[in-house]
Amino acid sequence: MTTRALKIWETTGWVAIAVLSMIGVSGSLVHLLDSGFAVGDVDPFRRTTETLYGHDFAPHWYAFRDSPMVRVAHMAPGLVWMIFAPLQLVGRIRRAAPRFHRWVGRVALAMTVILVPSGVVFAALHPFAGAFEELAPICFYTVIYLVAVALGVRAARRREFATHREWMIRAFAIGIGISSVRVWFVVFMHTTGLHAQAFFATTFWLAFGVNLVIAELWIHATRGRAAGERLGRAAGTVPHSFAWPPRAATQRKLSK
Repeated sequence: MTTRALKIWETTGWVAIAVLSMIGVSGSLVHLLDSGFAVGDVDPFRRTTETLYGHDFAPHWYAFRDSPMVRVAHMAPGLVWMIFAPLQLVGRIRRAAPRFHRWVGRVALAMTVILVPSGVVFAALHPFAGAFEELAPICFYTVIYLVAVALGVRAARRREFATHREWMIRAFAIGIGISSVRVWFVVFMHTTGLHAQAFFATTFWLAFGVNLVIAELWIHATRGRAAGERLGRAAGTVPHSFAWPPRAATQRKLSK
């Protein structure tokens, strides 16, 4: 893949990450505000919810009020994760502030410890399309997420940063998948004419699965470039740029 194609892909990816992160942040905030101030009863919000998710799903959303503790226990750490986790992908932060990068990673890891059990309990208490149908994809991808996080942490402790990068990209792709579920849900809602319960579980399989495939493609497309940039920086010949190999750096090296 050419450098230009990679750059276009990278820009598209950052736009998608920004949109999905905003969806996750806004979704968590609304749940938290509804828990404390019942913002879901405000007419504009109710109309928006019914327009986006349909009249079938709206009563399910309001039923979350029946489990306020579990709701807050899942949405509060989810909000923190959605804010901090994307920062781990910013190369400039990793290079300029490695201590901050490690601190943010620990915060995201701590949120994971709360998010995973509360999310499973949340899904089990409030199934929309059936407990098994929803818990199957949730548990399946949660296991992959936890394995990716564990292997990523192990790689970081061993200072195997290339391996650490790849496992954490996979983990992030699954973590941000809950926002992708909302996107797929809206697409199905407004294009298929099916009852929401008919495709709800499918949106989980698609959201997490497609994200993971995209992450894997990006990892394989940039694996050589990432390794090359690290070796070049260690030798003092390559600047912190996207392209590999940078033309100017290559010319300087050849002229010596």
